[in-house]
Order: sequence, then C-alpha cells, then structure tokens
Amino acid sequence: MNHDNRRDILADSIDRHVGARLRERRLDMHKTQSVMARLLGVSFEQVQMYEAGQSHLSAPALFILARALDVSPDYFYAGYVPSDAEFQDAIVGEGLDEAFARVQAPRSRRQMVVLVRSLGERQA
Repeated sequence: MNHDNRRDILADSIDRHVGARLRERRLDMHKTQSVMARLLGVSFEQVQMYEAGQSHLSAPALFILARALDVSPDYFYAGYVPSDAEFQDAIVGEGLDEAFARVQAPRSRRQMVVLVRSLGERQA
C-alpha cells in the first residue's frame, strides 16, 4: 500500500466521522440540508455527500457549519479514534516508507525487502 493510499484510508474514516457528527447536530438543531447548503453555497446533494462521508469538508466550511450549528469546529472531530488498522497503515507505514527511502544501497534495499517479506510470511 503506498503513502497516498494510507492517507486516503485515514481521510475517508475521518470524513465519515465528521459527516455523521454534522448530520447528528443538524438534526438536533432542526435544520435542513437545504439550509446548510445555502450557508455553504453548495447544493443540498453536496451536503448529503458530506454527511455520508463521501466528500471532504474544507476547514472554512467546517467553521461556517460550526457557527450555524452553535458548536466549536472541534465538535465534528470529538470521539474520533482511528481503528488499529487505519493507524498502522497511516502512521507506522509512513515511517517505514521514510526509513526505506533513506537506504541508498541497492543490496541493502533488497535485503530489507526479503526481511519484511519473511516476517510477513511468519505472521500469516
């Protein structure tokens, strides 16, 4: 899995959490998706996508929504904890990518690949 894929998995997880929190608060405040859409200058379908975690909300959009829903922007992230797999893929994997990139000798790189593959086979 490459660096971008790991980041995407974590971002998708965060987007789903933020979207669920947005929907929960919007319903608690008895506001419609159309009202939220007008505030952001987007369609109500786009708000549906935000709430479903299918589209990423920008920082300015989160700020506007937080003010409209009478919460602080961090409300949308409250309770978010990445799964072990998401954390491992996003954080630990990134460290491995960076460490491997610093190894310049082709022979050492091949040895590292053999080592990692053998460790993976032992885990299976």
